[in-house]
Amino acid sequence: MTADVLAITTIPKLIESVTRVTVELSASLQITDAEGAGDNMLTAPLVVVGVDQAEKLATSMAPLRGRVVMVTDDGSSHFMHAVTIGAQMVIPLPAGEPTLRGYLSALARA
Repeated sequence: MTADVLAITTIPKLIESVTRVTVELSASLQITDAEGAGDNMLTAPLVVVGVDQAEKLATSMAPLRGRVVMVTDDGSSHFMHAVTIGAQMVIPLPAGEPTLRGYLSALARA
């Protein structure tokens, strides 16, 4: 079964924030790194990519798709990586947890 959210990161701070948001919304979550994303990258309703894995995804030629957001832990925008992986927005965590929560809630209502 495909999780509601596929989180592709190894940064503990980002994992904690994404986990907190998905638990609050009763969404299922799968956490992996770029190498482990596989077909789930294509099927998950929302893909959350940590800044640490964005370059790896870009160089692995993962197909572009909708409903991808990039999260950072340092407040930097990292727009070049975000554009390369087709992210719709960059969200700094943990400060941006309300934004991530709102985005995931909107997807659940769609």
